[in-house]
Amino acid sequence: MFNLIRAEFRRMLNFKGFYIYLILSFLLGSFFLNERDTFSSYEVMIVYFTMLYGFLASPFISLFVCRDHHDGTIRNKIIAGHSRSSILIAEYIVCFAAAMIMFGVYWTNVFINMKSDNGRFSYSSLMIIKFMLCCVLITAVYTALIVTAAMLIGSRASAVVWTLISLILLIMGGSLISGMVETDTMERIKKDIGFYDADEEELLSDTEREICVFFDDLLPFNQSMQLEHYILLANLYNNDKINYASEYKKLYEEEAKVCRKELINKSTKFLFVDAAFIAVITAFGVFFFRRKSLK
Repeated sequence: MFNLIRAEFRRMLNFKGFYIYLILSFLLGSFFLNERDTFSSYEVMIVYFTMLYGFLASPFISLFVCRDHHDGTIRNKIIAGHSRSSILIAEYIVCFAAAMIMFGVYWTNVFINMKSDNGRFSYSSLMIIKFMLCCVLITAVYTALIVTAAMLIGSRASAVVWTLISLILLIMGGSLISGMVETDTMERIKKDIGFYDADEEELLSDTEREICVFFDDLLPFNQSMQLEHYILLANLYNNDKINYASEYKKLYEEEAKVCRKELINKSTKFLFVDAAFIAVITAFGVFFFRRKSLK
């Protein structure tokens, strides 16, 4: 396994797309930092890259992984005595390591910019580490999904097209689910504090809410959206530069408390959800790759 991973790393370092994506990671970091407004904290900058990683990684991983199929390298690895499961896991490890290098470039850009602007984080060091761990595991989920799809599809063009289409559908569905949960949560808060009598028909039933929350907490894009959403709202509602109308003050104070509480709970939950999801994806990939016929 070690020799297989080392060989894949050498192949990655010789892959021109890897260096193109490193440059792109740096440029995206610079763009996000340049567009950062008063309410976009540095915590949000940490999370932003995960929201785009799926689209960025899909062509990169598909082209890298499927080259093994195109060149017939996978058959040579099997003939050399490597099992299919070890080949798949080696691809996971190498592609994930490449993603972490990309994130390292992006995060370094953010931290350097923060220091040069004498900026600081709004949360404790422990929470920052938690945010970063969530980003790492969200990235691992994306990587596992794309590597599995690419290894099972085989064709470079088909893998790029189908992974991008699947990601678009997941993001569209996830955005719809996220909007439903967010609207329902705010309506329930208003109802609980007596801000006004919420229309019961606008609220999700308890069963509908549980289903929506399950998928909202499972899908990687939704996880990054939730982290970004709660950080933004918590900072917005606690911002001393804004003078809210007195009738809204109680509502915003309550929403800020809910956002901070949810941020702590969700970031912890995502760590366990993503770890389990990665294990399931890996098992799924190994099961079907062992049965895939190689030309």
